[in-house]
Amino acid sequence: RDARVSVSGLKGTLNRDDVHQTMDTRKRALNSCVQQARRGAEFVSGPLQFAFKVDGQGHVIQVRPLGSSIGHFGLEQCIVQVLTETQFPSPSGRATAEFTW
Repeated sequence: RDARVSVSGLKGTLNRDDVHQTMDTRKRALNSCVQQARRGAEFVSGPLQFAFKVDGQGHVIQVRPLGSSIGHFGLEQCIVQVLTETQFPSPSGRATAEFTW
């Protein structure tokens, strides 16, 4: 697991392991976004932070960027699309979960 990847502000009944394991399964799609962005720019780098809201079935109902210094709109949009399509485990009690990743 990448030491620079963290989960914070977790509210609800998903736990950090649920989030990390789910996001690990999305690495290929996220890397594809980066590869596409590199076709138009030599170097793409910078931190990203996203706020998630996940419903009781594990579907992402909201994802929004909280901060980015990448400066590459296409890459950010691709990542948001991948994150929006991510399926998390159902939170315990089918409660809504919120977190920052």
